[in-house]
Amino acid sequence: MATRIRLQRHQDYHAEAGANCQIEAKHQTGRVTNIQHFNGAGSSLANYTYAYDLASRLTTQTDNGAAPETYTYDATNDLLGDGTSTYSYW
Repeated sequence: MATRIRLQRHQDYHAEAGANCQIEAKHQTGRVTNIQHFNGAGSSLANYTYAYDLASRLTTQTDNGAAPETYTYDATNDLLGDGTSTYSYW
């Protein structure tokens, strides 16, 4: 079950009156799964979606319907890759 929160803002980053932001979080984990920004007319300005693994690590991020960015981790929870770059630790 998800919890939805709608934040009313006086102005968004485009300086439009009546804009707001809606954040959806998974009830069990409290992790944010979706953030949407709307203009005063209710049209979507931006949409960000997030997914997590069972260890609550961010696994995918999708911005405005584009191809998702995928994150991978090692056994000690260090970030190994973000879909573009790879990382190593010593």
